[in-house]
Amino acid sequence: MAKCSKCGSKAVIKVPYARMNLCERHFIEYFEGRVAATIERYGLLKEGDSVLVAVSGGKDSVALLSALAVVASELRLKVMPLHMHLGLGVYSDESLRVVKEVSRKLGMNTFILSLKGVVGAAIPELSAKSSRPPCAVCGLVKRYVLNAAAIEWGVDAVATGHHIDDLAPYALKNLLLGDMEAALKLAPVTAGEEGYLARRVRPLYEVTERECLTYAIVKGLPFVKTSCPNVFLGGMDALIRKFLYELDLRHPGVKLRFMRSLAKIAAKSLASQARVQTELTRCRYCGLPSRSEVCGFCRLTERALGSPAGPKVREALRSIRVSSR
Repeated sequence: MAKCSKCGSKAVIKVPYARMNLCERHFIEYFEGRVAATIERYGLLKEGDSVLVAVSGGKDSVALLSALAVVASELRLKVMPLHMHLGLGVYSDESLRVVKEVSRKLGMNTFILSLKGVVGAAIPELSAKSSRPPCAVCGLVKRYVLNAAAIEWGVDAVATGHHIDDLAPYALKNLLLGDMEAALKLAPVTAGEEGYLARRVRPLYEVTERECLTYAIVKGLPFVKTSCPNVFLGGMDALIRKFLYELDLRHPGVKLRFMRSLAKIAAKSLASQARVQTELTRCRYCGLPSRSEVCGFCRLTERALGSPAGPKVREALRSIRVSSR
């Protein structure tokens, strides 16, 4: 039986790149410290900031919310969880139940937005009527709603639960395909513009999926244990993910060094981010960022439902009384 490197009691996890075995108590301290260190290392948040947290109910977003609740007391952060009910049948209903339970456990007020209630259609219907894959529609919807909520509520940043095992495979894939701009978007922070485009941060940038799972379990946090019914893990993405997993097993820390290098390059390319933002315009329907006259969300909903739903979403978010300070 492995023993904790710090106290000698029973270990619950081995952290290879840190050359440590940790018990429940010391792993909780390690994980929360890791999140705090990531925030400091990359300047993700500063004292007094308000942060909108996307909470799906999965282990990663639940772990992020719990860790941020601890960090919040030290940095005086205002943490504002938001959950979107996407209308994916039993999966979405279970996700909502879990999010409410986690919110009670952490003593937080989570804002709930029903896509069908606001837009008039859920992900399956939007996918079918627009002839677009469900995952593509879901990603577009979530990005739009998070940005719209951040703008309407005046928060300083949006935090998502993407960890290194989410980000590294896509970063490497984009580099292999020659798309450096897309790879740099997977950095720990992407710039925003006040009143227009929300700043995005990834506090789990330096933790693994296994660490998120272990943290959720040892903290006693409820989380959805089934996968989204539309999830697809095949093709090049799966091959790259497997390659990085096996490489990191043989050379612990190589994945972390890769992502830290990417973060350094991204930090030096803020001018490039500014250039990309100047290429954006405002959607003529909802006023949020777009690369053309109509943003992707309004174009999607106009095609699927006959009218753009961006203004409806912004109005629904505006009607929710929140204070970002």
